[in-house]
Amino acid sequence: MHKKGGNVDIKEFIKELKRVTGDYTLEKYYNAFTRIARNISPSQRKFILNILEIVGKQNMDDLDTGLLLEDIKSFNDRVESGKYYDHWGWDEKTHREREFGDESWADEMDAFFRKACHAYEKKEYRIAVKVYEVLFSIFWMADEPGHLPRGCGYEEMLVTDLKEEGLYFLKAALVSEKVDKRHERFHEIISKYRHFLPTPVDIEKLVDEMAFTENEKKSFLLKIIEMYSSIPTDSHHYRLYFQPVLFQALLLTGGVKRLKDFAIKNGRNNPEAFELLIFELKKSGDEKSALEVARTGLSIIPKGSRRREYIAEYIAETGRNTANPSLELEGVREAFYSRMSIGYLVQLHEASVQCGCNGEEMSKALAALEKRYLPEKTGKGFDDDDVDWYLMNQAYVLMGKSRESFALCNNKSVDRYDADKIKALTIPYMIYLLGMKYGGGKADSLKDIKFGWRASFESPWSANDKNDIMNSFIDVTEKNAGTVAGTIKDEEAAGYLKWCKKEVSKRVDDIVGNKCTESYYIAANLLVTMNELLNISNMGELTDGLLAYYYKKYSRYSAFKKEIIAFRDKCENVQE
Repeated sequence: MHKKGGNVDIKEFIKELKRVTGDYTLEKYYNAFTRIARNISPSQRKFILNILEIVGKQNMDDLDTGLLLEDIKSFNDRVESGKYYDHWGWDEKTHREREFGDESWADEMDAFFRKACHAYEKKEYRIAVKVYEVLFSIFWMADEPGHLPRGCGYEEMLVTDLKEEGLYFLKAALVSEKVDKRHERFHEIISKYRHFLPTPVDIEKLVDEMAFTENEKKSFLLKIIEMYSSIPTDSHHYRLYFQPVLFQALLLTGGVKRLKDFAIKNGRNNPEAFELLIFELKKSGDEKSALEVARTGLSIIPKGSRRREYIAEYIAETGRNTANPSLELEGVREAFYSRMSIGYLVQLHEASVQCGCNGEEMSKALAALEKRYLPEKTGKGFDDDDVDWYLMNQAYVLMGKSRESFALCNNKSVDRYDADKIKALTIPYMIYLLGMKYGGGKADSLKDIKFGWRASFESPWSANDKNDIMNSFIDVTEKNAGTVAGTIKDEEAAGYLKWCKKEVSKRVDDIVGNKCTESYYIAANLLVTMNELLNISNMGELTDGLLAYYYKKYSRYSAFKKEIIAFRDKCENVQE
């Protein structure tokens, strides 16, 4: 049902009208008009009757093809000569520049589309094709200024559904073409008029609606397969427009077996074939064959292809669904090496723990990350655009590599932006580890620090990752924290403490001093947790000395002080 309120433009109205009245009988139409008549004025009733009389007198059965071709040529000439165009200027309603002029062209074009469709329905296919070709070419002409005025996109000014008309055009062109040339005509239209067609074209529905004979249908589909199996696969157009048609034709002519044969032979350049094959096998309930196909796909698809990741995800998911840890590990491992991410690294950690090979798997994963991202280990020239410093640091923190994480924060190859992102994770992590060391694991001493560590993930972690992966990351890191803290020597701890205090002070000053109010909660978090760490570190700091210093320094910043109070209240209320 259409939502109430607001205006409905003509295009939306026609679409909704078709939906609502799709199954109306003549009696239903009569009842609808009667109900409308009861709720409008006499003059409005007369207006509706006049329209119905005009429509009733129109005879669409008689199609004057000669006149139609003359009319469409005349319309094209008017557009080309700029008859509808007046000037380019500022629109006070939309507050932008646009083309002004006679916008009645839209009504004329809608009328021509109706006539083209009528020609198709009357089986005047060649006439329909000629009219459609002119109409669609007008859009290309109108892309240049000086032809058609508009206040919005051309499609929005028309009642016509251009995708629907594009299909009529395609069908008319195919029917009027020689049988052995239809596949070539299909490719020509898809290539040239793709913007006026659904993406992708449903070739099964297309051949069914055209009522091909079985021989015509088979011949057409086989020629489509032959044609699209031999064209270059490295173009965007191939993936978007041609490949889906090819896959559908394979399934229609030989089912899953034919698609599988194609995938094995051509899967290196068409890895999507394996994805579709897995989908079709799963749909039929053949999970065993789907798993075999997934493994075959990974043996064929080149390293570095993102399609390996999607297929690997299927293997991992199958392992989870069947309570098979080794299968899950197989899939997650392949997914990680196909696209290194913190999500896959966390999953790799969890799966390898279940299989009892965590140390080996994680060491290999870290080595692969360092080889790919660290300039000193890549063996190639440094290019900052190729380095995911944040992922590298997340891996270090996840695996308890505190020294490596600290070193990364001070790596001169890291630019300022990336350094800030890295430190947003490392600073609270180091504060947490030092809290474990100095607090001796006492819950009361660590309460504020642990809460601050967890709260820090509201900032550096991307919105898409605030889910089970993030929670798993936190859990894994916390489980290892006691052991990691125990490896920190006293002299190291003193250096880390000094560094943390300096970095926290810098961040608080950057945020509060520049009145970045939306980040006050970050500054409050860092300040409170650092203050608590200094309280328990026995380094000669006054109790709450850091907090007192900043209270005084920013005494006039009431919003910031409110954030500090709010954060401390949250710490007090947290349940261990």
